[in-house]
Amino acid sequence: MIWSYGRAGIALAALLTMLTAHPLRAQTGTSPSAGTQPKQAAMTGYIAADSPPYRIEWTGTGGTFVQHAYAKEPEKHFPLTYLHTQAGPTGYSKHLAWYLARDSDGFNLLWLYLDDSGTDFGCWLYQYPSNRLTYLKFQGKYRFNPPAAIPAANFMDGLSLRHPPRYTGTDFTFRDWTRESGTLPRLELFSPPLEGPIVGTSAPPSPTVKPQTPVRTLTSLQVSPLHQIQVGDANGWRTGGWRELHCLAFDPADDPYYLILYSNETSGFVVDIRRAQTYTVNFGEKVKFSEGVSVSAVVDHNEGQGELRVRRSEPHDFNLRSVQKHVNPYTEVVLTAEFQGPNGKKIFLPGYWENGNSWNIRFAPQLIGDWTWVTRSNDPDLNGQLGSFECIAVDGNEPSFFSIHPERAYRHHFGTTEGKQVLPFALRDPAFLTDSAVVPTPAPTSPDAAAPLPATFTAFQKRLEALSGMGVNRLIGGYLLGNDAAGMARQANEGGTAFLDSSLDRPNPEFFRWMDQRIVACNAHDIVPDIGFGWPSSGMFQKYSDVQLRRFWLYILARYASYDISWNLFGDEAAPLDEETENRIASFAELTHLYDPNHHPLTVMMKGAEYPPLRVPTPPVKAGSRPAADAVAAPPDAAPVPVFPHRPWLDYVTLVGGNANALDYLYSQNRPIVVLARSGLPMKEEKVSLDITRRWMWETRLRGGYWSGNLPVTTPLSNLELKMETDCAKFFRQTRWWRLEPHPEMLTGKEETPAEHRRRRKAEEDNIKAAEEAGMPVPPTSAGETKSLKGPSFLLADPGHEYVVYLEKGGYVTLDLLEATGHIRFTWFNPRTGEFQEQPPVLGGGYSTFIAPDKEDWILYLSRR
Repeated sequence: MIWSYGRAGIALAALLTMLTAHPLRAQTGTSPSAGTQPKQAAMTGYIAADSPPYRIEWTGTGGTFVQHAYAKEPEKHFPLTYLHTQAGPTGYSKHLAWYLARDSDGFNLLWLYLDDSGTDFGCWLYQYPSNRLTYLKFQGKYRFNPPAAIPAANFMDGLSLRHPPRYTGTDFTFRDWTRESGTLPRLELFSPPLEGPIVGTSAPPSPTVKPQTPVRTLTSLQVSPLHQIQVGDANGWRTGGWRELHCLAFDPADDPYYLILYSNETSGFVVDIRRAQTYTVNFGEKVKFSEGVSVSAVVDHNEGQGELRVRRSEPHDFNLRSVQKHVNPYTEVVLTAEFQGPNGKKIFLPGYWENGNSWNIRFAPQLIGDWTWVTRSNDPDLNGQLGSFECIAVDGNEPSFFSIHPERAYRHHFGTTEGKQVLPFALRDPAFLTDSAVVPTPAPTSPDAAAPLPATFTAFQKRLEALSGMGVNRLIGGYLLGNDAAGMARQANEGGTAFLDSSLDRPNPEFFRWMDQRIVACNAHDIVPDIGFGWPSSGMFQKYSDVQLRRFWLYILARYASYDISWNLFGDEAAPLDEETENRIASFAELTHLYDPNHHPLTVMMKGAEYPPLRVPTPPVKAGSRPAADAVAAPPDAAPVPVFPHRPWLDYVTLVGGNANALDYLYSQNRPIVVLARSGLPMKEEKVSLDITRRWMWETRLRGGYWSGNLPVTTPLSNLELKMETDCAKFFRQTRWWRLEPHPEMLTGKEETPAEHRRRRKAEEDNIKAAEEAGMPVPPTSAGETKSLKGPSFLLADPGHEYVVYLEKGGYVTLDLLEATGHIRFTWFNPRTGEFQEQPPVLGGGYSTFIAPDKEDWILYLSRR
């Protein structure tokens, strides 16, 4: 019996090859008394590893198989019994060790793939009575040395198994058996191995074996089929595949036996569940299967995924293998997969070439329940592959992907797919995933190698840890084709250059394996990276054909859509773009939405500096009111705005620089806005540069946008601009930022009636007079009237609950707090130092004037919370 798991190098050997020449002890008709546990054959080593919700603990002579509580299933502990070991499949593992875990009403068969690495390993797990076959990746430590002899029987009294589940596999023919049951009048059990050709050898199968003396004989067996398995060519033991029928049989004493029969061999296996022993048998004929394949009962031809358990939102690789010869597998082979979940909806995903003769389908399921999948390919070995798995939630802490906030009321903000608010703290760094500076001096290494990690990758991890500690959760600018015609050739990481010979048709698998590791490292630190093409102005649309670019982007979608990422497709350096370029960009956006089942947010970088200031038309003046003194009417021909914001495929707007006046229009598009610091902005730590950057950042934020600094990975974490962004994030974390919206009318009184305007002026004059009498510094007045604000001011508010005002050059502001009754928290925040200055609470219910501590910029924070 063989299942193979290609990517991790895991395969479950044909049971006929698993047994060595060590004879089993002959079994008599008697068994040890109840409760007696014979000592296992001496062996050394240990195993301590986890694959949630399971854990294996093995001391070398005994152990426990733990199933932690999950969903509605309680925690269970099963005594673990070692069965035997065989040599592992070629190219996959050194040892294939069999274990049995039992309790009174069920059992678990475990096949462990162990080698000398002593770290992680693969395991096939069969569970009864659920009839579930699962492939697991265990993580932990182990040392394994097989014993010199097969252990003696380990009898378990009180074992009472329920009726076997209904068989749902492919129809088969074997003696008088049906899909429900069958009989075996007599079955002789032999010490392994039977002489003659066996599954897993290169010799043709043969029913002829030399006579041997059976160690036991079973009679009058009642057999129930459990499931069928189809094994592909790339199985690690022999060329060619076969099918297997797995059954459960009971003798007249109601003792259970696990049977394995083959379509290409008369030989097979029997596992005595009560005594924890394995035997070889000759069933006398082969099993014949119909041509049809039942998805619910099939283990995939290549990988044998069966009924896997995959945690919700966690990427899982379904690996496929082909023995077909291709000059360039990347360009010649097309692979797609159709997934169907518990809600009946179908999801279509592209597969991708991993390396050599290996392909992957990477999927992160979102719905709890049973899933099935089937492949389509122009490669016959990859076409029609089938599998199934169960999506589970182990502890309720499964990750949730970064997204646009799902609630319509908060569509200007980011959140998770589960509806949790996310305050983006982003840094723009074009080289966080790929950069020639991090190419190691020695030859590229594999991320799975046992050697220590390259120093560049270790440094990358440490920087991520430091950034995460500061609150950074986004990295922007991960363009894979660079920002000029030669950019692609310079993209590299620990695996070497991104493309071999600078050819878009020859992606370097090692580069993308290390890119996988970098994205996994980002996600492990709760950082969401961007992935995209590059800049159209670099000539990519002229240098590469649509076929090349679409093939490459399908490869990226297949490889990275299951991680927590954001799509930043292109940078728009030319403004406006010509219609042809804009249409080509739109086609890639539509392709992304089509093949990204997790709907990661999508944007493009627009160079906002290319657009003149936008003047928004003044709202109509209400009858009986007068326009505010600072209202400016827009010209009839309003200035143009960036090309993309109104496009339906754009999830959020990303501007590189630009005039902040455009934010008012962009906010009306009901999408999040991200403004990136211009790359040309002075980044040195002179006071003027920091002042410009800080004021630009706070004005962007108070006009409803989010800000990202232009700080590459080489920037010291002590950089003052980074500190300002950290302080801004610190301020807004104390607020309910997702409920705050721009309310400029509350500052200017544009919609006030003349009577309301007089009340505001009277309250403002009284407040300033009271401040003067108290000895507080106040702005100058003229002719008995207060002047306008000394500098620009901006306001975010959740009226009646929370208010944030940015005073760019000090001064004062008068707010109508009629809706905010009762005592209100009053705080000044200094954006230059990141310090809060708590003030005595104020009483709401009317107009209140707030005077900044000095003529520098300040943030006023009011809250009833």
